Amino acid sequence: MGDFCAFSSLSTKVLMVTYIHADLPRIQCEKHGVKTVQVPWAREGSGFTLLFESWIIELAKHLPVAVIARMVAEHDTRLWRFIHHYVDKARALEDYSEVTAIGMDETSKKGHNYITVVADLSQRKVIFVTDGKDSTTVRRFAADFEAHDEYFKTMIYLGCGKLNLNIQIP
Repeated sequence: MGDFCAFSSLSTKVLMVTYIHADLPRIQCEKHGVKTVQVPWAREGSGFTLLFESWIIELAKHLPVAVIARMVAEHDTRLWRFIHHYVDKARALEDYSEVTAIGMDETSKKGHNYITVVADLSQRKVIFVTDGKDSTTVRRFAADFEAHDEYFKTMIYLGCGKLNLNIQIP
């Protein structure tokens, strides 16, 4: 058997919790002071194994993080910390140079807590989400879009509800 075992059936799911305890060597660096040697099974400063992080990221595609936190008996802020790390890393690699049509809409779950969602209509993929529903959300999207489109000269077909505009981005 390995360090990680999972048993499943139709009615129950059992996960074996594994803790790795290791005395990690420390090194003295003239520039950075005392540093702990990086281990191959964890991201520096995470406190979780890479396997655990990848499992949580996969779960987060399908479940609210609060639910996952209860499942794994961890505080959700610890999970959000590494989820944000990987989302930011993945978003930095996004390329919007092929985006030609976007759709933008706002929604709220309870009361007046709105979010604005922007989707690439051709690829049928969400490319941006931000809090609010006012003109600053469009500015935040434009700045994000420019950061991900090297040339920022894309002709965009913008669909907003029943209003459709063809706009040339400068």
